[in-house]
Amino acid sequence: MHRGFSITIIKKINAPLPYAFDWLTDFSEDDHLIPGSTVQKKSIEKVGDKVTYIAKQEKNGIIVRRNCIVTLIPPDKWKVAATGEEKDIRGEYHLSPEGEDGTVFEMTLDMNYKVGPVPTKDGVEKENNEVWDKYVKALVDDYIHERPAR
Repeated sequence: MHRGFSITIIKKINAPLPYAFDWLTDFSEDDHLIPGSTVQKKSIEKVGDKVTYIAKQEKNGIIVRRNCIVTLIPPDKWKVAATGEEKDIRGEYHLSPEGEDGTVFEMTLDMNYKVGPVPTKDGVEKENNEVWDKYVKALVDDYIHERPAR
């Protein structure tokens, strides 16, 4: 039985690529304070271009955890390998410049569900689009107000 699928999310960010890359790859423990974020991160280590953290999220009254290893590929890419109780995720993220101060964000996630019912691909895409709309709004707000890239 097939228990997984891939999704791709594309967003336009009204901020320059270097700022967007720095902001999106900060992996701060206070990221859950971003409106719309439901994932708490516990940083394990950051060595060179590797970031390791534990992601914790409440779903239907249950805390689900994932061990995440991120490989940064500056100036415009990163990859994630996340192994969790509920699902494993492999992700690739890419930023492309658009115009003078714009960036296109593209994320492709391969998800393999291990337990429980497998959600629909459409539902997961919708949920991720909504979350990433909020992240992009927070990023652009920080950029407009000249806050450091997290």
